[in-house]
Amino acid sequence: MRKIISEFLRGKRLGGHIAYKNLTIFPIVSKELGDNDFLTIDEALENKHVQITEISDVGNVPNLRLKNLCDKKVFILDGEELIGAK
Repeated sequence: MRKIISEFLRGKRLGGHIAYKNLTIFPIVSKELGDNDFLTIDEALENKHVQITEISDVGNVPNLRLKNLCDKKVFILDGEELIGAK
């Protein structure tokens, strides 16, 4: 088990901590990717780097179309909710 953990951590480092109330998270960051190779969906929406539309004129509640307008990857955490569609 120790070998598996050591291999996983090779090439990784701890990122800056994120704290909220009594919870603190230290992200594990890959040195290969760097710190700014992706945007969260919130950052992408705020900076108009993504375009989100319905998949048809009538819409389909669980399905949307996302077009990435920038050169970075956009990270969408499973369970994220979009408010304001049809």
